[in-house]
Amino acid sequence: MLTRREVVIEKPFQDRRYNDHRRKVQSALPRIDAGPPREYPHLILKLKKLRLEKDRQGKICEDNIKLVHRMAIIMRTKRLDNINTAPRG
Repeated sequence: MLTRREVVIEKPFQDRRYNDHRRKVQSALPRIDAGPPREYPHLILKLKKLRLEKDRQGKICEDNIKLVHRMAIIMRTKRLDNINTAPRG
């Protein structure tokens, strides 16, 4: 049984403390983050790798153009007739 002093003075503080505790318990969020990790765009899109690939493709195109020019010069100047007239056998 509560005394008159407890009912008048201490009970409202206890009730308020209890209600604050209940409110905090109900609004509590989990402390462990179980979601997926953040995705950083600079890690997904590798700009250096793209730049190196573009440079590599440019170098291949330049080499192909040089090769075509050299082949055109060879075809123009050093052409040999490779007709084999000898019978097989």
